[in-house]
Amino acid sequence: MEQILLTTSQITALEAERRLRDAKTRLADSRKLFLQGQVAEIEFQNDRFEVDRLTRELELSRGTNTRHQMMSQIEIANAEQQLFAARQDLEQTETLVRRGYASATQIDRDREFVDLATRRLELAKQRLEAAKRLDELNRKQPSAPAEPPK
Repeated sequence: MEQILLTTSQITALEAERRLRDAKTRLADSRKLFLQGQVAEIEFQNDRFEVDRLTRELELSRGTNTRHQMMSQIEIANAEQQLFAARQDLEQTETLVRRGYASATQIDRDREFVDLATRRLELAKQRLEAAKRLDELNRKQPSAPAEPPK
């Protein structure tokens, strides 16, 4: 049974490595296209965020960090991506308002989305810190001895 679990975990890590390698290739291609002006910055940033997320997934599959910490780090990466997109939307809306193609209420809505994304990011960071503190407490606390069989 242990051998099956070990093999499954190795396969999961290999699959995560493959997905990360593919994402890094897409990021390199996206970067070239962005520098040539053929791809929007948001697409390049999305590819960068995907590499970050997959890196954290790989670490999780290898067990290099606690599950709670890794999930919090993935949550942070997702929140960063959402915040970036919200800021991009706000910038576009501000440009449209200056040109007379959108109303000021749309700016207010986009600012609310930026605020919400900022709060989500802060919450994710707080969760990561809480997970780290919990892990530290668990490491300091000696494990209870197993009860003898009856």
